[in-house]
Amino acid sequence: MQNLIRLIFPFIPGISLLFSLFSSLACLHAQATFFNTIHPPGDNNADVIETDSSYVVLQQGNPPFDALHLHHFDKTGAYSKTDSFDLGTFYESAFNGICDFKDGYLKLSTMYVNQDTFWIHLTRFDSALDTLHTLKTSYLNQLSTEAISVHYFAPNTIIISGMYMVRAGLRADGYLLALDTSLQVKWEQTYIPTNLNSRGGFVFYDVASVSDGGFIIGGERLTLGASGPWRRKGVLLKVDSLGQEIWREELDGPVGNHRVLVEEINDSSAAFFTTRIDVPDSQPFTQLRFGVADNKGILLDTTMGGVVRNMTPDFFEWSPNIGFVGGGFAQGLGFKSYAANIDPTGSINWKREYFNGNDVGTDYGYLESMTFTQDGGMLFAGYFLDRNGSGANMWLVKTDSLGCDTPGCQNIGLEERIALEQSRIQLYPNPAKDAVSLSFGSSIVQNHKDVTIQLFNLQGKLIRSQVLQLDLLELSLELSDVPKGVYSVEVLSDGKKIGYSKLLVN
Repeated sequence: MQNLIRLIFPFIPGISLLFSLFSSLACLHAQATFFNTIHPPGDNNADVIETDSSYVVLQQGNPPFDALHLHHFDKTGAYSKTDSFDLGTFYESAFNGICDFKDGYLKLSTMYVNQDTFWIHLTRFDSALDTLHTLKTSYLNQLSTEAISVHYFAPNTIIISGMYMVRAGLRADGYLLALDTSLQVKWEQTYIPTNLNSRGGFVFYDVASVSDGGFIIGGERLTLGASGPWRRKGVLLKVDSLGQEIWREELDGPVGNHRVLVEEINDSSAAFFTTRIDVPDSQPFTQLRFGVADNKGILLDTTMGGVVRNMTPDFFEWSPNIGFVGGGFAQGLGFKSYAANIDPTGSINWKREYFNGNDVGTDYGYLESMTFTQDGGMLFAGYFLDRNGSGANMWLVKTDSLGCDTPGCQNIGLEERIALEQSRIQLYPNPAKDAVSLSFGSSIVQNHKDVTIQLFNLQGKLIRSQVLQLDLLELSLELSDVPKGVYSVEVLSDGKKIGYSKLLVN
């Protein structure tokens, strides 16, 4: 689900580190529910939400293909019921197709009549998941617009992204639609790639808002070459409050890049998550890619982890307790899904794999959407394909805040979590501009009276060194003359390094 106000590391100076430690451990202790379950049939796009009493998966019908199903589960993962809405024509759930809206939700889809006639379909649900309002629209009423994602930005703007299909020449234009809170059209815009000399175009998958009233858009550029296969590139687009383009960047790799997903960081910047294609193949080899962009362009662009065959970006979300979580499906992991927790400078804190079958390498486990849950964990939804058994089934995975679907997975338990909490260093805000505040784990505070803070650039050059007294309520490092970029922050006491973190300066 989209978080409307997002700040990296929103810690309040002066609150005791001991309180922070006990709060996080209490949250960990409260997470007693873990499951990895399959239930009703279906292999189509699935969005997941949490109510006060249940988890609900909203899924395109399969069959019938003209229905929207709402599958209800209790919070132990036990299935309770399915509500179905007959929509009268072929219905396809959007890729990023649900968001919080006032006291309920918005659900996005595409309605198809035939290959040349399709339009956006938006449904408003109240908190009881009863339908309140529906909207059908298409770019300039030309009935060839596909819906991809929906976002609500308080107080009065809904943004839908997708693509407009130009019927001649197999071309797709990127598409943005702005609505007010009564679902009336405010503006709509299409976007065409530069140097479009062949078939293909833009598809927009995700939207983040920024402080100037504009938006940063994540998507993909597709090009159909003479030999037939589509060449992929990621795309980032910055537009103003009326959808007018400010800048665009195409993300390529050695042989391409997958679609780009975006999440707000602070008032002026957004993070992006995608996978870079490194080796050509029918199932290309890929690597995780993460970065940060602001109103003027890209600030950070880095790759992470190992190279994996056909790793796709299917979800990317942020919460104040867990941070960024991105993931999706990866053929090279044995047809499993994955999730990774990423810090604001592009380091992977943890990465998990999920699979609920017996035939690794044959069965498929697709996780397509996620939400952060009230108990401090995460909930993923998608579908699981059992080739030798029950066919395609909806798949629901509940984890704790560390991505574990069983208690203490990867040998991370309570003792390890306590050690992590005691020794960590927090930087806020991160990204920072003129100054950054620092907060230390209890083991550092208890064992040291003062520390030396050193700031290094990526080439290892010392940029700043400052001694701080740990008995001060507010500890900060001046950055006003530090150029934009990624830096390492090292904490030393008596000449020994006792802590380390990364910092993005924008």
